[in-house]
Amino acid sequence: MDSLPPNLKAGVLRLLETLPDGNVLCHLGFHPDHVLITATGPVIIDWMTAQQGHPLADLARTCILFKVGQVPYAGRTMRAIISLWRGFFYRTYVARYLEQHPAVAQAEVRTWMIPVAAARLNEQFAGEQEPLLRIIQSHLPMH
Repeated sequence: MDSLPPNLKAGVLRLLETLPDGNVLCHLGFHPDHVLITATGPVIIDWMTAQQGHPLADLARTCILFKVGQVPYAGRTMRAIISLWRGFFYRTYVARYLEQHPAVAQAEVRTWMIPVAAARLNEQFAGEQEPLLRIIQSHLPMH
């Protein structure tokens, strides 16, 4: 979290201490490029970043990827098309997740997005710093 201003870093660390641990398998890189459609149904690939953790951390990571992730091999036209679809994918994915997990509230997802955005910030992907900081700043005051 070295990329965070000190006040945000302190807030994220305080919040992180309050979040529950988890012990489920988390993909931590799930997005449409990691789904192969086969004759027997979809198959999730690229488990390189998988870890044990809380399922809402995994959901939050996917949310962050939908909100700020860039497609490095995409040209200008493809990036414009992706921008149009990313909001739809984000809303659909979260809505379906919440349908499948009715005990989870949207506020919990936003809470988990704070430390996940802070972690993503440290990965230093081009073009993501400002959107990630906005996510942290807009969600952190609620806590």
